[in-house]
Amino acid sequence: LFFRLFVKLFVLAVALTTYIIVEATSNDLSTSLPYFPVSEYDEWRWAAYVQADYLLLPQLKVIGGGQLNKVPGNDWDFVPSLGAFYNITSELGIKALYGQAFKSAAANEKFSNVTNTLYGNQTLAPEKVTTYDLQFFFQRPSYQFTASAFRSEIENIVVRKRFEQLP
Repeated sequence: LFFRLFVKLFVLAVALTTYIIVEATSNDLSTSLPYFPVSEYDEWRWAAYVQADYLLLPQLKVIGGGQLNKVPGNDWDFVPSLGAFYNITSELGIKALYGQAFKSAAANEKFSNVTNTLYGNQTLAPEKVTTYDLQFFFQRPSYQFTASAFRSEIENIVVRKRFEQLP
């Protein structure tokens, strides 16, 4: 869903729900060996996203938005995004962005169960990445130059540990 409220304002809104069902297969039919080492499970995941762009001045556009997420075992989580684009001249400008990203654990990270090899953890918290980005740009009809700097901070990163490292 998107619409223009005024000439200077553009709004985008999206909602999504996903129902995931995994039925574990115990054996590979050709070898009779374990084949799909993920426990059976089902879960609902919900998300909604909204973003608004506003032309504050002829040379300045601001953007704000966010995503609301709900995955099993966790509270609702909101990740924001903000940005500003300023055209110093028709060829030279600057862009500043702040945003967060959300990633819930995948099925193999939560539900795996391979003896002495891989165990899932159903209590994994979602990963969250916060990024700051600053960019200067210069463009002509025949070429373009950009210089960017960014920093990303990761919370609750999911990593694999060797079996020997488990408590």
